[in-house]
Amino acid sequence: MDGIVKMLEDSFAVSLQGSQRDNYINDHARVTNMRQFSHWVSKIVLDDEEMGDDAETIENLTALFSSQKSISDKFFTEIGKYIDDSTVSVIGIPKYNCPACNYEQIGENSNHPLIIPLDVARVFFTLLDQRINKALTNALV
Repeated sequence: MDGIVKMLEDSFAVSLQGSQRDNYINDHARVTNMRQFSHWVSKIVLDDEEMGDDAETIENLTALFSSQKSISDKFFTEIGKYIDDSTVSVIGIPKYNCPACNYEQIGENSNHPLIIPLDVARVFFTLLDQRINKALTNALV
């Protein structure tokens, strides 16, 4: 946040007008934007030479490289692919052993080793049906 505030203050101190000022702000925003994703980077390698793998070095290098639009565009494309490939969202319950037979319970087509995925729509309508049946039973009694 401090970087964003400083960049905006600096942009008003610069004697640029119109599109030049917009370009100046966009260039600085790109620096901040790349640094926001630096925690996804484990190390930076340039021409088979490791440039650094600690957080401070990675942040400084992403700020340095972000001034070149071709590098920042490639960075965001590849980070986006990595995030899409590595982030998983599963609605489910933890795998467990059945208390009666002691066999591990697994879900159908489960790719996750520790979770039994749930079909949320199916669970919703099953619970809804049970609730309606209970309400009807209580109404008849």
